[in-house]
This record gives sequence, C-alpha cells and structure tokens, in this order.
Amino acid sequence: TWDTRKGTEITVEEILNEFNKNRTFYKNGGITVSGGEPLLQIDFLTALFKSCKEENIHTCIDTSGITFKDDKEYIEKAFSGVKNNLEKFDTIISENTKGWAKERLSKVCLAALRLGLCEMLYFDDGCQTPAPN
Repeated sequence: TWDTRKGTEITVEEILNEFNKNRTFYKNGGITVSGGEPLLQIDFLTALFKSCKEENIHTCIDTSGITFKDDKEYIEKAFSGVKNNLEKFDTIISENTKGWAKERLSKVCLAALRLGLCEMLYFDDGCQTPAPN
C-alpha cells in the first residue's frame, strides 16, 4: 500500500534542472513519470508536462489510469466524446502512429490515445499538440 503522506517534495523547476544537467547525453529521450500512481498528483503532473513541452522535452507516463476522482460530468463527457468520435479518432491515430497498425496497439494504449484526443479537441482546457511516446 502507499502512504500518500510520505515522500520527497520536489518542484517542476528542480526536475527540469536535474534533467538539463545531463541533457547532452539524451539523444531522443525525455522524462518518464511512474508510480505509485502519478495521476494522484495530476496538478503537478500537468505543470511538469507543460513545462517539458515548452522545453521540447519528450514525456511519457506509466499509469494504471486511476485518478481517484469522482467526477461524473467529466466521465460522461469523455465517454460520449470518445463514443461519438471513434472513427475520427481512429483515423487520426492511424495517420500518426507511423509503422504501427492500429490493430497492433494494446487496448489500453488505444483507449488512452482516444481519450487524449477527446480532451484535446473537445475539452476547453485540453492541450493542443501532445505526442504519444
């Protein structure tokens, strides 16, 4: 089990400073966030990924997808958005996953990509240019 009251607090700036100390050694790498469960700290994670994007740093998240957030409005909007735009989202995914047929993607990855597209295209606070890693 996780004790969410323990751990080491660190700022976005500290993470980026540490990354940039060794940046010359990273060819195509970036920052991967894993857990526990990174989505438990969604506000921090969002700030980190936005800052990474500003510095052209690739990002990746390793998550179970559990946010522990009971947000019925979000869930309904996301579900209907994905359901109503499935064909459009799958076309976008197929056009941007070079060398990978959509059928080769795991169901979890495909669902995450579809949800991400829904948020980008139809949610007011959606990011406009993410790239799956």
